[in-house]
Amino acid sequence: MEHELADEILRCWRFFQQNETQSLEKIHSAFTYQSLKDDLSEKFILFAKMVATKYDGWIPDSGSPGYLVKRSSSNFVRFPYYLATIAPRQSEIDAIWAISRLIKTDNASAICLSGSTVSLSAIPNFADIDFCEYVYLHEGEEDIRIKVNAKTEHSAGRYFRKLKVGRKKYFPENISNMLLDLEPILPNSDDFSTGMIDYIVDLEPNSDIQKIRVCDVSNKMIYCNPDGTSSGRKQTFAHQEVVLDELIEPPSNLADPFELGRYVNFLIDQTEGYLESGNPQKACKRALSLSRVCHLSKFSDEISNLAKSNFSFIDSEIKAIKELIGALLESNEENAAERLKVSIELLKVEKSRIKVLLRGKTQNFESDANTIISNLLEHIRTRSRGQVESVV
Repeated sequence: MEHELADEILRCWRFFQQNETQSLEKIHSAFTYQSLKDDLSEKFILFAKMVATKYDGWIPDSGSPGYLVKRSSSNFVRFPYYLATIAPRQSEIDAIWAISRLIKTDNASAICLSGSTVSLSAIPNFADIDFCEYVYLHEGEEDIRIKVNAKTEHSAGRYFRKLKVGRKKYFPENISNMLLDLEPILPNSDDFSTGMIDYIVDLEPNSDIQKIRVCDVSNKMIYCNPDGTSSGRKQTFAHQEVVLDELIEPPSNLADPFELGRYVNFLIDQTEGYLESGNPQKACKRALSLSRVCHLSKFSDEISNLAKSNFSFIDSEIKAIKELIGALLESNEENAAERLKVSIELLKVEKSRIKVLLRGKTQNFESDANTIISNLLEHIRTRSRGQVESVV
């Protein structure tokens, strides 16, 4: 069954490649699209049920094929089933959800955890946390720009660093000009349908949650029409997002074969690009996502084992923390900076533990990563060779 689903997902990749330039209206009306979507929906429902039986606390989302939901006493998360098995620990999920409440710009939006932090159990080291917020614009409501501006104010645990909306950027020193010269927000425009706010977030002043350390946080906002459409959606992928709002439907359908193929195509391009440019860490993160969504668990396990058994990711996190400490000290946030110094010491302890396990063995992370990832990409190409999807 898993072998069949892997082949079907690669068919989606080929379908996307063959029809990338076609209009969505034409794609959605094609027989191949409808057939793939029906098959994916059935298989995603089945696989979500299978994962839920093996892992405590997860429940299939009956209204959204492929999603699993988990509730705790304080929060709710909705994971794609193939990411639920490498999800962050519950204490980390609690902290991530608390961060999402600090940065969410609109009560009626759907905010999602995005990027590599969704798979902290597989690669436990991180530099920052990324969110994606789908903001639905309705006539007669308060101007969303006023709500965005409110989120640039410092509050307990949230320190504003930068805002980008349209083609303009704002920093703490010029944010007072934002409402005077901000460009329009237009969901149907490639240039004006998205925004991004960067913060430093420190949960220490807010709660006694077993928390994630002080960290850089970004929130990418996708401004949508009331029906959910937006040109900004080209910059996002539902298949790497964890929905953090219970009463709002997932902003996208996991079983959309064109979008699934677009995501696989993106991951392959990114993995190859990072490998060729000499960035094996980024390549590993993209390759992990690629192997998970394509149901190639052998490669997922190899990448995770590599990430946990060498110093590369630890050293990168330490470097990111040191840069963050500098930014906090510049802002006179000495207490948060001191707590981050403790985080560095804990990472050094983890590094020492790995050294003991290696017992003098020489590490060659870049070579090992290149081998695993090259094998993954070759496996995908070989497996999909001969698959030809029709142009709609």
